[in-house]
Amino acid sequence: MDSKTQGIDEEFQVFLDQIYPGANYDLLSDGNNLVVKVNVDGQFFVAKKIVDVDIPIDYTNTISQIISKSIPTQEVIRVFRQADGAPFDCVISRYINGRDLAEIVESEGNMPSDEELTHFLIKYMKACSDLPRLLPGFGLYKTGAKYFASHGEFLQSYSYKYWQRVRDLIIDKSVRRWVEDWIESGLAPALAGSEYRTVAIDSNLKNFIVQPNGSLSMINVPIVGWSNRAHAVACISVHYRNHPFRTTFLNVATEGFMSEEISAIDHLEAWYLLGILSFYAMKNTGDPNRWRNWGTSVPLLRDFSELVSKLGTHVP
Repeated sequence: MDSKTQGIDEEFQVFLDQIYPGANYDLLSDGNNLVVKVNVDGQFFVAKKIVDVDIPIDYTNTISQIISKSIPTQEVIRVFRQADGAPFDCVISRYINGRDLAEIVESEGNMPSDEELTHFLIKYMKACSDLPRLLPGFGLYKTGAKYFASHGEFLQSYSYKYWQRVRDLIIDKSVRRWVEDWIESGLAPALAGSEYRTVAIDSNLKNFIVQPNGSLSMINVPIVGWSNRAHAVACISVHYRNHPFRTTFLNVATEGFMSEEISAIDHLEAWYLLGILSFYAMKNTGDPNRWRNWGTSVPLLRDFSELVSKLGTHVP
């Protein structure tokens, strides 16, 4: 296996050779899934071997098709299913050239205008709200995920799971006390509003590409779930917590919201930051003081602690 295919397991390369004889490969990612760039005589594709089956593959394809009617997405060309006899769950898509939003925000690169980016993200949020429900109840639409009868049970259950992984990393006892009080109370401030919808829980900035001509596209479908509309906003705004664009986006995204719903956004951002911390802790990825939310240079532990300290000033 030459240097260009380092990290691509041999079985997957044999599988790709059968589909694209004579192609060249470059490894794009070996994180949750194995993602390979395929070059066939100057035509480029992306092959994703689904290792971490977060979303049922058929629902992944459904999401992609629905969202693509509202915003540009990475076109899915073929879907291989183990259930149909394929050796892997695998999705083949067209390759989109460009830089992801996380890289651009972090490097303070050439961002799309605030107006363009806000318009794109609002359309993305609306498209996600129109996605079909996978199962009844509140929760994440993930393979094997648990579903809950109430919104509070959903948020609280995941908070407990996240906090068990993260608690020992938080040195400040007042922060620990607030988080535990917040979880025990059922995250009440985060539950404002009853306009429930399908929400893109995982709106990672790495999933959005800015092409050389400045146009925006989505390359990875999000993990979605059933929650309130404040959660839909928070899952995007959390990535811009340390960027001036956050205010611009919130001004548009919260139009028509009650004051309680606007206040809920900070609490739901804290829920999301706790989830990212949990992800890093579960993966055991090096020094916790170096962990960051995607697209920011601010240490994640500091950002989370400062946010919950602001929200938890009522704790004695």
